Amino acid sequence: MAALYSSLATLAGSGILAMAGFFMGTRVGKETRDRAMMREKYSELYQHFYDLVERAEKFEPKTWSSFSKLPHQEPPVFALKRSGEDSLFPERLVALMTEAEKALLVAGWKLDSIKEKITDLSLEKFAAFGATKITPGSGSSNLVEPKRIMRLSDEECRCAAASILKSDAPTITMSGHKMLDGLRIEKANLSEESLLQFFIDLKSAYSSDPEIDGAIAELQGAIAKAQPVLKELKARIREPHHFRETVNSALSDPLRKRA
Repeated sequence: MAALYSSLATLAGSGILAMAGFFMGTRVGKETRDRAMMREKYSELYQHFYDLVERAEKFEPKTWSSFSKLPHQEPPVFALKRSGEDSLFPERLVALMTEAEKALLVAGWKLDSIKEKITDLSLEKFAAFGATKITPGSGSSNLVEPKRIMRLSDEECRCAAASILKSDAPTITMSGHKMLDGLRIEKANLSEESLLQFFIDLKSAYSSDPEIDGAIAELQGAIAKAQPVLKELKARIREPHHFRETVNSALSDPLRKRA
């Protein structure tokens, strides 16, 4: 009797192994056929997040309205969910992409919503520095962009000041809300140290304003949240399917089929 049970157990085990092998082979075959398609999809998502991060790092972030020409006015990861294509990707990765995309777009919107406040504060500080109204036909000039000063370190501010003063343009300008609604200052009246100090003071003015500082911090946090997503998407362009995921899918296939 014991020998009979042993034989039945062996047969059952062999059957399970054979079934697992069948579903594994089926899954591997499907993934091989789909590899080119999935590489393309991962490449598109990588380009999407790379662009989001690059724009955010320049303080020119994208917002939800940046995708207004797309179907349903939705960014790519949200569009995946609408179409059901999110099922093609690992659930964990979809969750990470959804969170990172939302964080970047929300933070981008918050910074974009206070751009007029940033311009007003910048012009106020530039006027206090000695700048006067831009006049038509004032000639070439070096443009100081607040969004650039925001992201520079003190040493980078020093390099920027030196570069501006060495250029041939006789003035430095800062744009306002309209084309001529800006200010300018003669470079002949400046030294590298005085211009550097203006840049540092301007950065300090941004960080002293809770709304501006908070928006910058949130955008930088969103950039950090997107870095692991970029890393994984880049890896999946090379190999869309991880072995562990293939095994898990193969073993769960019989259960899905029975259900």
